[in-house]
Amino acid sequence: MARVSFIQKMLNVDALSLRSFCLLAALVLYAVLGSPTPNYPGVVEALVAGLLVCAVGLSGAIGALQFDRAAPLWRSAGQALLLYGVSMAIVMGLVRGNDTGLMLRDIFPFFFMMMPVLLYGLYQAYPASFKYVLAGTLVIGGVFSLRALEDVGGSVLSMFMQLDRGELTYLANMPTVLFAALFAFGCGAQKFMRDFTLRAAAAFVVLAGAAAMLLLPLALTTQRASLGYAGLYVVLILGWGFYKYPYRAGVILIALGIVAAPMMGILGELAGSLAQKTSLVGANARFEELAAVWAEISRSGVTAVFGAGWGGTFESPAVAEIRVNFSHSLLSSMMLKMGVFGLGLVILYLAGLAMAGLRVLKINSVLALALAGPIVIDVFLYASFKSLDFGLMLLLVTSGVATLQKSHPAAIQERSNLTSVE
Repeated sequence: MARVSFIQKMLNVDALSLRSFCLLAALVLYAVLGSPTPNYPGVVEALVAGLLVCAVGLSGAIGALQFDRAAPLWRSAGQALLLYGVSMAIVMGLVRGNDTGLMLRDIFPFFFMMMPVLLYGLYQAYPASFKYVLAGTLVIGGVFSLRALEDVGGSVLSMFMQLDRGELTYLANMPTVLFAALFAFGCGAQKFMRDFTLRAAAAFVVLAGAAAMLLLPLALTTQRASLGYAGLYVVLILGWGFYKYPYRAGVILIALGIVAAPMMGILGELAGSLAQKTSLVGANARFEELAAVWAEISRSGVTAVFGAGWGGTFESPAVAEIRVNFSHSLLSSMMLKMGVFGLGLVILYLAGLAMAGLRVLKINSVLALALAGPIVIDVFLYASFKSLDFGLMLLLVTSGVATLQKSHPAAIQERSNLTSVE
């Protein structure tokens, strides 16, 4: 009997390992050949989708519909949101006669946003899957940064990849690029301040250099919010360092100053470009966009409550009043598609994820802070929430809670220092 139980346990672990491998394979394929928002999805997108479906599995799909009173807020709210998205939002889209293609372009990103719910059973039963997600996300961030640098990496990559260069302009906007840069710098700085050895110093130099290269396409495309948060992240990491290891943090600050000194002219030009962009476009009509969405759905009580459905469109002031099916904020976009009721579910889902993020912050501040900026930016400012990348940010929060709490004793949560992913 015990032998049968052991065999069943091994088979179960193998199945979980296979699902995790499918997830990692999907992320690597997406990084190298995929596009965040392809105009014409093809074989690559089909393969990525198939691998993601295998990662979720039948058990993941069934588990997403099984409610548990003891579940955290984000999961309960996420399950309700998932049910609403695959029912009422589809019904409203069909009743209003929305374009089928536009409906599909809304539904797939919605499933990406639901990845924490759909993959909940996987990382709960197999904590090692967190490392697969983290590794795959970092690969995406690094490769997307290279692909966005057309003059540096794009010409080389294009020799053996079929790339739509028009779509490359969106790669620098992806939250995975910013996350990879922040996480690299944070890990390097943490290791140096904690160990203070020559090996740690070498690791910091390599990781800080990698972070700078990852941020280069963001600077070239003047991504104000991303660059602003990158600066804040450095301040937060060094602030913790000065509190815990003042002399070691001082060494990093001096080193950064030495590196930045010869580049003051370039940095000054970058600051001028950011200031000029701000003076020209301000907040990119985000508030006007929200008002236009409300004007669209408030034409009737039904659409005000339940939204225009998947594929719903509105005249966007952010793109010269052209009728489009997206807005530059997750909140206004969900209000357009799902109405006030759906928006409420989205806010509950995000609030629950924020609570989970605070738990990650207590265990691994480098990871939590590297995730916070990209998520907040996409929720309020960028349309990158319609990408697989955004779903991965949310997945790292929830899988991070599940995995890090199991691998760290409760006493670690009381410490205020940074702890690396082990």
